[in-house]
Amino acid sequence: MGALLIITPSDAGGASRSTRFGIAHVGYPGGPRDPERHARAASLGAGWNRWALYWTDVERADGQFDWSGADAIFALDEQYGLGSMPVLVGTPAFHTAAVAASASDRLVAPHLGRSRTPRQAAAAIDPPPSMSLAVFADGTDASAPGKPINAANRWARFVAEAARRYAGRPIAWEIWNEPDFSQFWSGSAAQYARLLTVAHQAIRSQDSTTPIAIGGLMNWEKMNSTGIEHAWLRWLLAELVIDPRAAANNYYFDVIPFHWYSRATDAYDRTVSARQVLAQLGVPPKRIWINEANAPACGEPPAHVSCADAGYRGSATVEEQAAFALQYLALALAANVERAALFQFQDDGHAEAYGLYRNDRTSRPTVRALQIAIDALGDGRLATRDRRGDHERITVLSPRGTATVLWATGGSAVSIGVEAIAPTARLIRQDGTEVTVIPLGGQYRVVLPGATNLRAFSGLPGDFMIGGSVSILHQSRTTQFVDPPAAGTKRLLLPSLGR
Repeated sequence: MGALLIITPSDAGGASRSTRFGIAHVGYPGGPRDPERHARAASLGAGWNRWALYWTDVERADGQFDWSGADAIFALDEQYGLGSMPVLVGTPAFHTAAVAASASDRLVAPHLGRSRTPRQAAAAIDPPPSMSLAVFADGTDASAPGKPINAANRWARFVAEAARRYAGRPIAWEIWNEPDFSQFWSGSAAQYARLLTVAHQAIRSQDSTTPIAIGGLMNWEKMNSTGIEHAWLRWLLAELVIDPRAAANNYYFDVIPFHWYSRATDAYDRTVSARQVLAQLGVPPKRIWINEANAPACGEPPAHVSCADAGYRGSATVEEQAAFALQYLALALAANVERAALFQFQDDGHAEAYGLYRNDRTSRPTVRALQIAIDALGDGRLATRDRRGDHERITVLSPRGTATVLWATGGSAVSIGVEAIAPTARLIRQDGTEVTVIPLGGQYRVVLPGATNLRAFSGLPGDFMIGGSVSILHQSRTTQFVDPPAAGTKRLLLPSLGR
């Protein structure tokens, strides 16, 4: 849906909190449960916390549930005004028939905050065998409010218990993590379709409104092995569309989350192509979130890998990491992504420097980048991408005005003009400096530094994984959004921020 725009001058102030932007692992049951961390996240203006709710941590013996860790995180999220996105993941060893494999601890998601023994790791990524049983005690998979669960289906029992206990509290239930990545899911797309189906029906028997998300997709493993973009997503959707009950159940999910770690432009390009995959397979449009994205920082603890190390592909200096964050968040808005998060709050046990904060609690420049994004873009309603030959510009309209997000795409600095729609503007640099500027000849002139990051996985000369340092030109105007849309409007209306 589009919108009519009625624009009048205003001196409206900045936004202080955005439910659109979140952070992964502010706290989580199997790791830090520290009010100080939540207080810091809230002070940045983040709107939600994505965290792993490991089945293995809750059910330590068959039928014996300990929800104390999850209770603590839900309570902290609520206390500090953060929405919760718990990820239901990890099969307990006593619920799987898996044989101990020659697994290593790296099989378990370091970025889900846990380290396990090889045996635990092998079991945790396996499909729970009992999920093939009927979801409900009447021998069917047909959900209805309050319908008794088939206790022999251990996965259904766990999910239903979680949904009943926390009904109405999360912003979404995410079903597993990166099921398209062999380090997190040992089963097939068909087996994941069953896992998702069971989870959907179990949740809906307890909670009719909270959105259900498929496990966040990393995309690259199956794409690289097949040469087919969104290969695993295609396989999953193909399994769902042949289910005669799927359409009546919204294909068992409401949200598709993605994880982007390669380059910031994936937030736009691959989001657009994912929507095309849904359309091709006849699946109605779904809400799209990005709940993990970042570039690991080189030259930083805990790994201290030199930024000059040519083998450390995909990495960034701390300033390039901050540029990635701003570029990714702006591109996500332009791609009509409903919610976008940075990975992760603090380095914690991760071997690479993804944290907004180091483990000594000192901040990286990405903290400042997130604050800038929340202030300038967090209440954005309309967004467009205009990709020029030497730079990118994302235009974001909000009730407070127009923010033009700019960065160079090549290695040379560029000077560009932005149409003036207000007599003065705020020019906000990535380093947090801000000046008031005036137009010349009807345009604001902005000089953009050249890109510096040549650590793309392609290894190709001139392939800049991250654009140059970001500048945001904010022209303060009051913008009212009135439906229905004006004829011929080409702008995108960003989704409602409601649940």
